Amino acid sequence: DFNYQVKIIRLSEEQPDETLRHLEDGSIDGAVLLSPRCDSALVAKAGSLNLPLILAGYLSPDAGLPCVGLDDVKATRDATAYLIARGHRDIALLGGDPERPVAALREKGYREALQNAHLTFNPEWSVVMEDVEKTPLVVESIMSTHPRPTAFICYNDWQARDVIAKLQSLGLRVPADVSVIGFNDDYSEFMQPPITTVSHPIVEIGSRSAQLLAQRIE
Repeated sequence: DFNYQVKIIRLSEEQPDETLRHLEDGSIDGAVLLSPRCDSALVAKAGSLNLPLILAGYLSPDAGLPCVGLDDVKATRDATAYLIARGHRDIALLGGDPERPVAALREKGYREALQNAHLTFNPEWSVVMEDVEKTPLVVESIMSTHPRPTAFICYNDWQARDVIAKLQSLGLRVPADVSVIGFNDDYSEFMQPPITTVSHPIVEIGSRSAQLLAQRIE
């Protein structure tokens, strides 16, 4: 709609100065930064550039840049409240890469929902994993606690698939014995049994980011 050409630049978290030189070499009119790490030197330094920038992928009040993303706090609070409303009192939260802001934001929403329902937060049931391949081991560890959770909120639908497989290998039925909620809505329609998932409007986030960037450039 804005008749701009698109240039894709790989963000190097390890070499932020080199990446920033690509942004300010005069070849672009503005940039959308896609999902950098929470401790990203790129975000910290990018705010000083004389260039329109949008941060896409998460909402960060400390970034100093306009942000477009899913409200992960509210989304996870709502997902947790959804399970509580259906009688669950023991709910586990599985996160992804701890270097991404989403892990802390989702735990915040999870804890808020528990607090609102006067339920106790159990740190053994809130786990972030840099290596999601460890999901089966983490699930087995969580299910060995007493009491054990009756529901899981997962980082994404792919992880939910692995959680369900592990629960079934332990002789548990999903959702009769344990309920599972996914995230992103990018796999749930193919899953058996079907699961509830939190929709992540990635296309809308990208479109809105481009619109905001074009407006700032103009």
